[in-house]
Amino acid sequence: MGIKLLRDFESGKTYYRVSLPYTATIPSVGAQTTGYQVTVQQASADNGYQASVFLSDQKGDLVSNYLIQFVKSSCLEERLEVVVKEKKLPLKIKY
Repeated sequence: MGIKLLRDFESGKTYYRVSLPYTATIPSVGAQTTGYQVTVQQASADNGYQASVFLSDQKGDLVSNYLIQFVKSSCLEERLEVVVKEKKLPLKIKY
């Protein structure tokens, strides 16, 4: 997966939900800014696939934090074909 910028980033918005295909791997998160220190905690199964970006001033005091929640679509959301009595029935399951 190439580098993608977070869509619709706003400095006042601190929570983002990013949908991924069911088979996708959780991407690494990075952040850049000037005049602040940036610390990134990567998303993993242990933290519910939620990455955290912490922005601190030069003294080390926390200024803001941003949460990026990665959510994989369920395999049931994909188009399924079920064979019933040798007939194919297209199903589309939504939640």
